[in-house]
Amino acid sequence: MLEQECKKRIEEDFEAHKAAGQRQNYYLNHCSFNRGGEGLEVVYIPKIFDAKMKQKFSWIVETTYGIFEKMIRHYIEDADYRKLFGFSKEIEELICVPNLYDSYLPQARFDIFYHEEDDTFGFCEINADGAGAMNRQNELFYSLRYNKLYQEMDGEFSYMDPMSACMDAILSLYETYEKKVERPNIAILDFLKDDSSYAEFLEYAKRYRELGYDAQVYDVREVRYRDGALYAPDGMKIDLVYRRAVTTDLIAHWDEVQDFIGAIRDQNVCVMGSLCTQVVHNKMLSIVIHMPETTALLTEEEAAFVKEHFPYTERLDAGKMDFYLEDKDKWIIKPLDSYMCTGVWLGADLTEEEWKARLSECAGSPYIIQEVYPYERTPNIDFDEKDAEFKQYVNMEGLYVFDGKFGGVFHRQAVGNAIISEVNERSLPTVFMETE
Repeated sequence: MLEQECKKRIEEDFEAHKAAGQRQNYYLNHCSFNRGGEGLEVVYIPKIFDAKMKQKFSWIVETTYGIFEKMIRHYIEDADYRKLFGFSKEIEELICVPNLYDSYLPQARFDIFYHEEDDTFGFCEINADGAGAMNRQNELFYSLRYNKLYQEMDGEFSYMDPMSACMDAILSLYETYEKKVERPNIAILDFLKDDSSYAEFLEYAKRYRELGYDAQVYDVREVRYRDGALYAPDGMKIDLVYRRAVTTDLIAHWDEVQDFIGAIRDQNVCVMGSLCTQVVHNKMLSIVIHMPETTALLTEEEAAFVKEHFPYTERLDAGKMDFYLEDKDKWIIKPLDSYMCTGVWLGADLTEEEWKARLSECAGSPYIIQEVYPYERTPNIDFDEKDAEFKQYVNMEGLYVFDGKFGGVFHRQAVGNAIISEVNERSLPTVFMETE
């Protein structure tokens, strides 16, 4: 594999590569990603895929997107199907509000575990509302100018900028919006914190302004709905919302976001994406996608795709504790609707007693239990560590999806049995080799 060849090159000139890695890290810790004061923990060997892999990722994205669109459409059309997901009456109502443009899922990121050696893969989870880390990927790519290993590689490489792909998809879909205006005022909405996500939002707003749009970042709690229009705190009438406020947070702050909800309910603002994305963002997807009611919607090829690539998942059942205890290493516990790996427990990381305690704690609560799909492990090195040395890292590929098309990769690695955000996660740039 390419990583083994890279490892050999680094070992042959270790000190020079270490110095280059430290320069690369210095850049990343002073770039736009760091506006919120976050450090970016990275590994040195970039992830390089060939043109064949780009085609494979496109196929995965387009196949999965087709399945998801069928599920969302059927959710909206069929009351019995809606019952399988168990959403609250308020969320169910908002999911069913027509979004008035030509997509049910304008943006997403499909996180998968891919094994390059045998070309197999399985899904980890689906991110729709808050599919971020795009600015992080861009800064990682820019940092390659300091990476001695990458600079000395032969061949032609290309990079897929997910922010550009996302913006293009949003503007293109807005052209299909039934109530479109000539040049929409754009608001990026979330529950704002001074972190790397906020830095990404600022970058989006800047890019939109460079294209001639009035675009700003606002806290979703501060917009106001009056006289059939949504307004920003500074008085700007909002025509187009790029929604990054995840549905979980909207529910948690329900009373504070009623102006935003009112504009959605009355169909008086274009929201990319609308609340219908919750059908695939929520982890009930992993259960419902295997049910006969979903299989009936799919072609034979799509049904086989689901069976092969989506791991077995069920609601955590207090009555099956003995079954879950038989082989703890095959299971992972996840909350039904969360993000940033909050509340995720991997059986392989716990003792028998700890696993039993977590099962008891989570049973009966909104948790799922899922079979673990094996990671691919590859060598890499973190030159920010005091005694930097090569370790085996597990890999996860996040495939960006914009209006059903592949739009780039968010690749992560970690030492251990799982990749946990803000605990052991490491980032790395991803490029495609266009020539062999």
